[in-house]
Amino acid sequence: MRTKIFYIASFLSSYGIFLNLLTSNHELTKGHGPWLLLTSILAWLAYFRMGNAWINNKRLGVLWPAFGTFVAILALNGGGVWFFSSTYKPEFILVPLFFVSPAVLMSIWLVQYHIKGKHKKMPNKAIKKNVNFPR
Repeated sequence: MRTKIFYIASFLSSYGIFLNLLTSNHELTKGHGPWLLLTSILAWLAYFRMGNAWINNKRLGVLWPAFGTFVAILALNGGGVWFFSSTYKPEFILVPLFFVSPAVLMSIWLVQYHIKGKHKKMPNKAIKKNVNFPR
């Protein structure tokens, strides 16, 4: 079930991921495209790393969620450059955020999962299938 949830959230956000990578070469980045591209790739790397650990019911601790949150905020803010420039407009954050919102919501859940460490014990497949073992 976790695999399906993660893949659905990632699939619904795939257009936003694609747009995010394309905007790194946009004229409004004014030479900061590589910085935007780097923060975007690092944010998605942290997202997929946390998702993979969640699927496998493993807790990563605080480092990956903190790192992922930090670089995701920078990536959504245009690598940090649009906030400090005169060309900053709210739609630079709102439009990409709309398309990646399933992944953002999933990330909020993943950060909570990895930091708090509240995870269910996965049932043994033999118990789940009611397999009778010979005695």
